[in-house]
Amino acid sequence: VFGVMTVSGEYANGMVRQSMIATPRRTRVLWSKVLLVFGITTVLGLATVTGMFLVGQAVLGAYGLPTTSLEDPDALRLVIGLGAATPLFPVIGLALGFILRSTAGAITAALALLWLPLVFNDMLPAWAQENILTLLPGQAVDSFTIAHAVDVPTNSPPLVGVVLVIGWLTLFLGSAQLLLRRRDV
Repeated sequence: VFGVMTVSGEYANGMVRQSMIATPRRTRVLWSKVLLVFGITTVLGLATVTGMFLVGQAVLGAYGLPTTSLEDPDALRLVIGLGAATPLFPVIGLALGFILRSTAGAITAALALLWLPLVFNDMLPAWAQENILTLLPGQAVDSFTIAHAVDVPTNSPPLVGVVLVIGWLTLFLGSAQLLLRRRDV
């Protein structure tokens, strides 16, 4: 929602015209917004995930349950991986905001991309779960953060997950850039 709102508000109230007049190189508007959303969500994501991990370990320890620390390579991978992956959907939402130029449409599309695979996962045949769902952004993130800790057949190898995330970002941001150059204002 944050990524979509950084763009769609300008389309809704017509301020995008002033942005494009002030910055004739339209892709600068796109990439400055990408840097803004990416930077804010990365910092907040890393801080939030680290804080949640530390609080979670304290709560587990208080009840005498097994705990770990950030010195454990698996725990560190999870914390850094989730923190670094935090900007994925906000940046995709931003790209969808440029592509669809609609707040409701872009938010719906971003949330559908994030949540619908999880909702329909068990309703699909095993071959679709293993060959289609593993290619989606959410599952790609899971593959390089938690796939090593949980044996889930629908996760790709970690390196494949990283490549998939880069591919999805390239697809959405490339589409947004192309449409911004050809269609807008």
